[in-house]
Amino acid sequence: MERPHILISEPNSAGEQYAFLPYVWAVLKSYWEHHGSQPDAFTWSDPIFRRDTVAADLERHAGVPPDVVGLSCYTWNWDLQLAVARWSKARNPRCVVVAGGPDPDYKDPDFFRKHRDIDMIVVKDGEIPFTQILETILAGGTDFSHVPGLYLPGPNGNPHLFTGAALTPATFHYSPYIEQSELYERIVEETGPGKMNATWETNRGCPYGCSFCDWGSATMSKVRKFDMSRVDAEAAWLGRMKVNFVFLADANFGILARDIDIAERLAEARMEHGHPKFLYYSSAKNNPERTVDIARRLHAAQLTALHILSVQHTDLDVLSATDRSNIPAEKYREVVASLLELGIPSEVQLIIGIPGDDPERWNACLGEIMEWGVHENYTVFPYSLLPNAPAADPAFMVKWQIEAEDRFLTSPAVRRLKTATEGYARSRVVVASRTFSRAAWVGMNAHTAFVKACHNRCLTRLPAQYLRFVHDVPYREFYDAINEFARTDAGVAPLFAQVERHFEDFLVNPDASDEMLLEEIAEYAFYVDPSRWVFVKTCLQIDEFYRTLSGFLAARFPQAEHLPSAIEYQARLVIRPDYEAGRGVSLTLDRDWAELFEKAGRLTRHKKLDEPAALRPVVHVTINERKSRGGASLDFGTGSPAERCARWIDQTVKFPNSSLWSNFSPVGVPVRP
Repeated sequence: MERPHILISEPNSAGEQYAFLPYVWAVLKSYWEHHGSQPDAFTWSDPIFRRDTVAADLERHAGVPPDVVGLSCYTWNWDLQLAVARWSKARNPRCVVVAGGPDPDYKDPDFFRKHRDIDMIVVKDGEIPFTQILETILAGGTDFSHVPGLYLPGPNGNPHLFTGAALTPATFHYSPYIEQSELYERIVEETGPGKMNATWETNRGCPYGCSFCDWGSATMSKVRKFDMSRVDAEAAWLGRMKVNFVFLADANFGILARDIDIAERLAEARMEHGHPKFLYYSSAKNNPERTVDIARRLHAAQLTALHILSVQHTDLDVLSATDRSNIPAEKYREVVASLLELGIPSEVQLIIGIPGDDPERWNACLGEIMEWGVHENYTVFPYSLLPNAPAADPAFMVKWQIEAEDRFLTSPAVRRLKTATEGYARSRVVVASRTFSRAAWVGMNAHTAFVKACHNRCLTRLPAQYLRFVHDVPYREFYDAINEFARTDAGVAPLFAQVERHFEDFLVNPDASDEMLLEEIAEYAFYVDPSRWVFVKTCLQIDEFYRTLSGFLAARFPQAEHLPSAIEYQARLVIRPDYEAGRGVSLTLDRDWAELFEKAGRLTRHKKLDEPAALRPVVHVTINERKSRGGASLDFGTGSPAERCARWIDQTVKFPNSSLWSNFSPVGVPVRP
């Protein structure tokens, strides 16, 4: 008798450009082989893990359709997983389809009526429930109500049935990656070294309960540590397998003292094998000293280019509304100061649209982040309702009068082609609450796009620092002025209005996404986020922008005698689309702005600085070569202005992280004659 076939489906968030090794397949298969009564009783088919090949993968199984299907479901693959379930049931009506992961809305009593191709949902860790499901199938059973941790269709059309709290593994001694290396080696051989990414976990659980979060249904739970021998072996394995990028799935890396050693192990693998090339992790928020130590080790090994501060918001009342508590602002300043001393840029992650927020609090939050000394990049996520997170609970939504819309959201790490018709996921985005209207939500997003374009990408950062430290003008006040300028200036107001229309369309158009098109640059093949759209459009009229901005700010801040000179200095440092390699960029300096901005850029609290020293006679400087923040020489080549502009975007603007792709030249800061 042929053994039953198991198919695990876990499509990534994107296709070829962001493909991850299938991990859930290895976790479930290895657990069955260790704990199942008959380790060889099933045939485990190669898993589905590339979203761009799902249809082809399914066709390969058409001859022998699966008997058991496991779906690892997230916001980015839910629609695909429903298609896999439909296909499986159509080919084999007796197939048992098991859904797991954070996205299946097990709280919905109508779930199984809406999704008739899914037989059950596993909550929390899947290893033990899935093994017990397989044992039941082996015994010829069709009743799974004895398996803890499942949601099942209710009898006689009644609401669904919960079988009780799930059993979760307490120990993690062996490595699924290493035990299933045969498949991974085959994948790497087919794709080539350095092409695949990997999810890695060294513990499970999260002691916090932020209302917006559902970390694999593991929030508000004890942290369970993996055996260090397993962690050490996997760190070395990731290096030997030439993995390109590692997503560390620990909810709070740095929460445990041993996390310093884990960072060191991965750094050693990077130094020995040249891989992994990059690491992303969610840093613990209540251990600032350990956080800095980990950041130092990872940055030294070139695994990270920056350190991410998951702040979400700076207003304590707003954080309280979403059941989040942060370390005190003073501790954040200490972390930022330590990172600056080590030469490690910081990125702040924020959430816009938290119930309890409003335009006043949000704008103050952006200003406070600047006061901490973080200027490079603010990654701003919309407040989204994950199906099983506390924020999606009806009581929470009624309390805060939440209004949400299902919309397409793109990943900050993945560029979407203009020609793409799929490849990004829908999320329920909060667009209004008791404390802010839909119109206010539009205004907050438009203001944020301009702040990110002007401050993170350094269209106005240096004048803002001059006013802050020489004339005691808070950053918040400066960017309120920029907001007014953007709404009223004849050249910039149309851009601001178009960004507002983009977010207004997002509210009413079910097919809208969070990105914008640079329609006049047909040669650029990708969508861009609104802040990059603002930056590019501004640079296409940059001389006029600075001319009118200088007059506006000089009138607004007449006490700053040398503000026009600071603006001119900033203007000359921006890498523009018309830059030609070899020609250089000329500056005429009447003040030592380089020294002032070098000092200001290292301050994490307000300190009075003197006006920049006068240079007599004036100094003429030429920057002969301009480089990206990554150190690569810039060359936009020849061809039409649009073609050169597309190359300029690729070399200086491409990704939203301005710490890696800078639009201003570090060669020019500081500039010396």
